[in-house]
Amino acid sequence: MVEDPSDSLDDIDQHILRILAENPRLPYSDIAERLEAEGHEMSSEGVRYRVSKLFDVTSVHLLTSPKEHGWNVVRMTISVE
Repeated sequence: MVEDPSDSLDDIDQHILRILAENPRLPYSDIAERLEAEGHEMSSEGVRYRVSKLFDVTSVHLLTSPKEHGWNVVRMTISVE
């Protein structure tokens, strides 16, 4: 059975992905501040490391204002052997 890469994401990784989904150009220092406000203390360098690891296990595709284009938002995980 193939392991789902999203299964290896912890709470901090999931928070980072949600923050980046809102604003993918947000500086790491701002992401670190938002994480701290949510109870996760992490430096901007720690955020940078986590984001680089996330890019190794995920693919991010963003569509701004999907409802304006008649799109529904769906989260999907695809594994290829």
